Amino acid sequence: MRASKNESPPQRTSGQRLTKRQRATLECLLRGLSDKMAAAELGISRRGIRRHVQALHLKYGVNSRLELAAVFLGLHGITTDRSPLTR
Repeated sequence: MRASKNESPPQRTSGQRLTKRQRATLECLLRGLSDKMAAAELGISRRGIRRHVQALHLKYGVNSRLELAAVFLGLHGITTDRSPLTR
C-alpha cells in the first residue's frame, strides 16, 4: 500500500489504540503462528485474523507482517541482538 503524491504516509503509532482483538492477533503474529493457528487460538475465523492483520498494517504504516513485527518491536525498544548474523 503506497500513499499517493498528495497523501502523507500513515504515521507509526506506539500501539496504544489497538483493540483487544488486534493486540491478541499481534501477539499471535509475533509468536509466529499461522492464520489458521491464530484463528483457532482466538476462536475466530482465518478471515477475521486477516482483517485484524490488515488493520494493524494500516495503524503501523507497514506493508508486511515482518515489517509490522520489526516496527512494533522497535517502537517498544525490543532488540534481537542475539542473531548470529549481527555478531
